[in-house]
Parts: sequence; structure tokens; C-alpha cells
Amino acid sequence: MAVAYADGGCRNNGNQWVSTGYGSYRIVTAGGLIDESRVSLPKAKTSNEAEYGILLKLLQDERLESDSIIYTDSQLLVGQLQLGWKVKANNLKPLAAQAAELLAAKRCKLEWVSREAIEARLGH
Repeated sequence: MAVAYADGGCRNNGNQWVSTGYGSYRIVTAGGLIDESRVSLPKAKTSNEAEYGILLKLLQDERLESDSIIYTDSQLLVGQLQLGWKVKANNLKPLAAQAAELLAAKRCKLEWVSREAIEARLGH
């Protein structure tokens, strides 16, 4: 079973003319590091959109094994995708639906970790 770490963010959060979404993820198996990917997310205009965007990129990565645990510092992602929180923001509804479908298909689980834990794994 692999574990993965994912983090997304957005510079100039919410300003549609200058927002820049970005993120990175790391996949680790018992044998060691598989890959770390840094991704530009040009469609992300908010940090929450970037968090969903990087999760979707990770879930679509063929190197992510089924039954993996994905660690994130986004309480929103964990709440909406694991704890049954309602997705209220219209911009997040399609992202949440796609993420839920991919999580189920890969049988992966999200777990919350502190910001410090993400920084230790991803360096930002």
C-alpha cells in the first residue's frame, strides 16, 4: 500500500485576473519515493479549487496504487469527501463529485495532517 501527500494553493486568492493555482504531490511506497510532481493549475482561482485540483491530478496518476492513503492539510477536502460535509460552494460541486468518484474507484482514503506535516513532506 502506498501513501501520498497532496497540497494545493492559490496566489492572489479570488482575484480572477491574477490568480495562479499550483500544487504538488508525492507518492511513496514501502520501497521509497516513487515520484513528486509539481503542477500548475491555471483554472484554480481559489485555494480550495487548487486543493481539489491537485487531488484530482494525484488520483488520475497511474502510479497511485489502489487502497492508498492520501494525506492533506485541507480540512475542507477531508470533511467534504470523507465526513459527509455538504459542498455549498457552486465552484466546488463538480470538483467534489469528480474527486469522490475517483476516490471510490481507486479505493483510496483521505486523512488530515497538520500544515507542518505537509511542509515536511513537500517542502512548502
